[in-house]
Amino acid sequence: MKTAPPNLYIRDKVSKIVRPWEIIQIYKRSIEPEDFDFEVNETLIRRHNKTESLPEQQTCAVVGNSGILSDSNCGRAIDSHDYIYRMNLAPFGQEYGKDVGYRTNITTLNYSQLKSMAKCAKKRFAKMSPARALMLTNMKLYNHSVIWYPKGGSRKGNMNALSRGMKDIFNFTAGWAYSPVSLFGAVPRIWKKRTPSTGLLLLSAASLFCERITMYGFYPFYVDSRNKTLMYHYYDSDPLNYTTNAHKMPLEFKIYLELEKQFAVKIQLGDCLKTAV
Repeated sequence: MKTAPPNLYIRDKVSKIVRPWEIIQIYKRSIEPEDFDFEVNETLIRRHNKTESLPEQQTCAVVGNSGILSDSNCGRAIDSHDYIYRMNLAPFGQEYGKDVGYRTNITTLNYSQLKSMAKCAKKRFAKMSPARALMLTNMKLYNHSVIWYPKGGSRKGNMNALSRGMKDIFNFTAGWAYSPVSLFGAVPRIWKKRTPSTGLLLLSAASLFCERITMYGFYPFYVDSRNKTLMYHYYDSDPLNYTTNAHKMPLEFKIYLELEKQFAVKIQLGDCLKTAV
């Protein structure tokens, strides 16, 4: 596998809008959920000393959820990175391990997932719908990593309840993280794109903590270069119209391709074993 290039171009763009401490704060495992205060002032964050930021890494995998990962044989390549970013509680390992890997360090949690799982936690996860039960199963996969809600609103109360419920009922030990500055507000200013996807958010965040970034699972089209039909996600068969979706993913994909042309990131498409060098 070719080594990803340094991401200095991306880092320069991102750092003009948002600073590392504003991107993510991870509560230390010793802090009880009731004491999560979601402070947004840098001085108070340092004074309270409840959180820490991400460590700097040499190589990072930013893993999307596109169906391009199915039968990609990219699991080993993904796992070889120093730090692995995943999004929205996507499943990994088990039957997906060969294609998406068995390791992870962090995942995002979206608004719908936070609200749904917090509601379940308040009822001690009793009488859950099949969809929410599957969400819980996927969340448990992230037990020794970090679960990160990068938006601003709705975190206080919901994250407290969810983290308390997961800890008490399932002995869940993941770190819980938030963004002092909502990245869904900051990222559009960086890329001049009104409604960024979680993928663009993750890439922007990773650029301040990772020297070299490789992107996997980013391909917003229905067929690949060999005319093979692709699912929207590698783990389900839910349909999506890429062009009418609010994130306008094909336009966003052009941003990624331009970044690759600038030697700022590596985009992995297709079978990792066949493209390995």
